[in-house]
Amino acid sequence: MTKISADQIGLRDAAEVFGVSIDTLRRRIRDNQLDEALLVQGPFGATWVLPRNALAEIAAREEWEMADVSREASETESTPPPVVRSDPPVIRSEPSDEATAPGGTEADVGTSDDPSEVIDLRRAGLREAVGAHGAPPVHVAGSPPGSVRTAAPEVRSEQQDLVRQIQVAVAGELHTALTENVEAELTRVRDAITSAEVRAVAAEARTDAIRSEQGRLQAQLKRAEADVEYWRSQHDRLDKELDRERTGRVSAERSKAIAETQASEVKSVSAELRASLADALDRERALVRQEAALSAELDQAVVAMGWWSRRKLARLQARTGGRTQPPPAAD
Repeated sequence: MTKISADQIGLRDAAEVFGVSIDTLRRRIRDNQLDEALLVQGPFGATWVLPRNALAEIAAREEWEMADVSREASETESTPPPVVRSDPPVIRSEPSDEATAPGGTEADVGTSDDPSEVIDLRRAGLREAVGAHGAPPVHVAGSPPGSVRTAAPEVRSEQQDLVRQIQVAVAGELHTALTENVEAELTRVRDAITSAEVRAVAAEARTDAIRSEQGRLQAQLKRAEADVEYWRSQHDRLDKELDRERTGRVSAERSKAIAETQASEVKSVSAELRASLADALDRERALVRQEAALSAELDQAVVAMGWWSRRKLARLQARTGGRTQPPPAAD
């Protein structure tokens, strides 16, 4: 599977360009309506992309208004800026020459960076030397006058030795102070570099944690989208079943209304038939009473008639099929 390139755009950016939702694009891809879509390998797994040169054609075909928005890469392709580690600053100081031992020349003695400071120190040393050895010579009675002349070079050599010693001490103190300052500055720089490296490592760890969390959230988002699609299909299925149930309920109500109408008609017909049956029963009872009365009269007439008449009547009844039976023959 190829990786996403610069001439391709993700679905989220494409949705912003077209002004539609990302679900609409995924539905188009699922329904095979976007043949330009490609499945490539993104930074967090497989993802759908669209060619940038086909966006105008897609917008014209789908009748979408294409916004004037184009980003070079998808948000999922953004990577955190690398941590730039700067080199530790180099502190340069003028090298101070080591002081020479007493007895060296004045050129061999180290000097400070500031000339005025050296001049002040020399002047202070001279003042101290003059205060100790620069008192005017005292003429001792009986001493030769040349003894005073020989004392001046000795005082001058002592002054020079004292100046050299002061310069050596000052140079040593300056060298020690500069060395301590440089070491302290290097220690601070090393500490700063160490803390920067620690922060960089922590930032990389946080970046990795954020990437893993982003991958987990994207996987959870995909599962949620799949769940939404599943529940949407279930909702559509339930809507269809509800429509069928509503249609069946409407047809059942219509059938019930027709059955109630027919039942009312049957009830009316049944009432009419019951009335007719009551009338027929009344007429039948009247006919039975009349028949009983006629049978009684006939029986009386038969008894009154003779044997021949009874036989003739029996033949007549057999022919006509009458229900009245002749009385038993009298002895």
